Amino acid sequence: MKELVAHALRPAALKEPPQPGEPTDMERAQQGLGIDPEKLAAHRIKPAESAAPAPEVMDVWPELWEAFGLFRSCIGQYEVQLGVNGVSYGAARACNVRQHMEWLHIVGLKRQRRVWGLYRMFEHEALKVLNDRAAKAAERANKRRHWHD
Repeated sequence: MKELVAHALRPAALKEPPQPGEPTDMERAQQGLGIDPEKLAAHRIKPAESAAPAPEVMDVWPELWEAFGLFRSCIGQYEVQLGVNGVSYGAARACNVRQHMEWLHIVGLKRQRRVWGLYRMFEHEALKVLNDRAAKAAERANKRRHWHD
């Protein structure tokens, strides 16, 4: 399940790719701020070479499909707390998840209980992945900050 959650949370899965010739969101932001991409490239952090690329296709068992659909629908609903030590993520509010269940036509108490339990497993794994990423990003930022001091 951890691999499935990580696959669903990869940046490419969360948004549509830009059309050919269309600038990416990052390129538009850089242009808006007047940042020269070539100068920025010298400071860019390169991903670890040992990191294996995520597969493009993953299978989801039929009994998990509804919960996975609910999970994908609720990805933007997580609570985000910003503090001195960085960002941390919390579970989505139950009322928001319930609304997504209705939108996805997951009705009936027995069915909703089953899907809710499976959804919570997906959410638990997702929160671990997101909080691990946030902790690593904060650690990298602290190292860079101390290096410049």
